[in-house]
Amino acid sequence: MSILAAAVLSIGQDSSSQGSKAVETRVRVRIDGSIEKAVLLYQPWPKYPPEAVKAGVQGMVRLEAIVGKDGSVKKLKVVSGDPVLAKAVTDAVSRWRYKQTLVGGKPVEVETEIDVIFKLPKRTK
Repeated sequence: MSILAAAVLSIGQDSSSQGSKAVETRVRVRIDGSIEKAVLLYQPWPKYPPEAVKAGVQGMVRLEAIVGKDGSVKKLKVVSGDPVLAKAVTDAVSRWRYKQTLVGGKPVEVETEIDVIFKLPKRTK
């Protein structure tokens, strides 16, 4: 399983007629996958769906995820992959928990991609 990402930080500013003043900002950071994977605290792995095993379905499911300030997975979107496998992955990944990611000592949301690969064992004759 790999988690991929690149760095991005967005900060909002309010330019009103009274001058430029900082406003409450929503910060979401895109972090390198090796860093995000290192702070994964709880990772129930998806179960291989029996109907996929029977049909010989295997392959990768890619998700876009937003990890909240508290470390819970807040949003998941399937980018690619077989629908039967994708359901198993989203069910499991939605329960993953991460250590909070801090920027300047404050917790931030993290945007990342998650790849989960399903591979059937080779059959012996």
